[in-house]
Amino acid sequence: PAAASPAPPPAAAMQKPAEAPRAAAPAAPTVSASKAQAFPRSGSGLGGPAARPDGRSKGGMLHFRKIEVGIEDDAQFRVVSRLIGPRGKHMQDILAGCHGAKIWIIGKGSRSWEDDVGPLTVCLGAPTSQAFEHAEQQVQALLTRVREEHSRFSR
Repeated sequence: PAAASPAPPPAAAMQKPAEAPRAAAPAAPTVSASKAQAFPRSGSGLGGPAARPDGRSKGGMLHFRKIEVGIEDDAQFRVVSRLIGPRGKHMQDILAGCHGAKIWIIGKGSRSWEDDVGPLTVCLGAPTSQAFEHAEQQVQALLTRVREEHSRFSR
């Protein structure tokens, strides 16, 4: 004869043991606090990469400078487009001769989702003084040319 299957355990035996109460989860940081953590600023007030205890900066940018453009971006002159160049050519030309340098534009009209307030500014960073000086000369020459174009355009 077939053996009878064992009877199921009583419902009380199937319940999970009581759990200890959990501590409340910490409150989510505010937007400004999380942005400050994600985009730390250096102690120099320059807004560059955060300095490390060994003196090096985050991302290897030992040399950093902000250069104000001095022109507001508008639909007619389009200063940001003139700085970047067609398909980014002006920026690419500058960076080609400056190993490890980085250039970016911040401020009102820059189309930067993280720094779109304040005056239009070109940020320049480089890991070596040689790359930084070369890139800075190129950026200054570009700014001079664009400022002269703007002067002629505004007449």
